[in-house]
Amino acid sequence: MKKCKYCGTPQSDERHTCVDCGKPLPKPLSAEEAEVIEDALDDQLDAMSEYRDVFEVSCTDRILGILGIVGLIASCLLFAVSQTEINRMNRELQEALMAAAMAGEPLFEITRSTEPLPPTRSDYLDSTVKGSVVAIAFFLESCTLLLFPKFIWFISTIRDRLWYADEPTPSAFAESMMKFSKYGGFVIGCIALAFAAWMYF
Repeated sequence: MKKCKYCGTPQSDERHTCVDCGKPLPKPLSAEEAEVIEDALDDQLDAMSEYRDVFEVSCTDRILGILGIVGLIASCLLFAVSQTEINRMNRELQEALMAAAMAGEPLFEITRSTEPLPPTRSDYLDSTVKGSVVAIAFFLESCTLLLFPKFIWFISTIRDRLWYADEPTPSAFAESMMKFSKYGGFVIGCIALAFAAWMYF
């Protein structure tokens, strides 16, 4: 093994010029010096692999994350459409009341009835809005936990950080709660979106 004395890059004995800076390379290192450099490189590679694991996202999480984003967009659209329709109905009611008042017609008619009033379109739209809001909240939570594992790792190791642990690692309980939170949030979001769509259509 050779080591460039200008930039410090280690490389093979067959090279005569540095692969990085192009300067002439010195004589090969001794076996002891080469072993020290190889051990340092191995430690750096191990540290890089552990650092990458913090940001690793499994294929299942990626698929669920994409589905969660699609569900989030659908929930937002359903919320916007239903809220717009509620506003339109309220506006039409106000215009009808104003027209009746200007024409001198009675605005209210008191009736006595023991039968419950049937649900109106406005009631279904109110349920649609509520279901959409719940779906948006849970899809946001599940997408965050699915697509940002660094956030998951930070939350799960916060107890170790508070107690100044040398190697903060998530406990089994923390990992199980993370899985329940992200997958449970996705399922609840799907249920809330299905309920809101059923109320609207």
